[in-house]
Amino acid sequence: LTMLSDTIFLLTFNHTVDKINPALLRPGRCLANIKIDNLTWEQSKVWLEKKQVYAEALEKGLVDSKGKSYSLGELYKIMHEVKE
Repeated sequence: LTMLSDTIFLLTFNHTVDKINPALLRPGRCLANIKIDNLTWEQSKVWLEKKQVYAEALEKGLVDSKGKSYSLGELYKIMHEVKE
């Protein structure tokens, strides 16, 4: 354990903090709690366009044509489904 004293671990969860086991979040284990919201529809569209998969994702019905916000995990899943 002493060999890891200068190591930082980043934990990510797909749930709200209230659903996470409190032992993982107690003082000394978790230094910060940062919530990352979904991307807006416009941000999601730009992200998919930069990955060059928006048109095909829309054609395949993998994304809404407007309005829905997406998490980064959902966008990666869409991108991989287009490329399959």
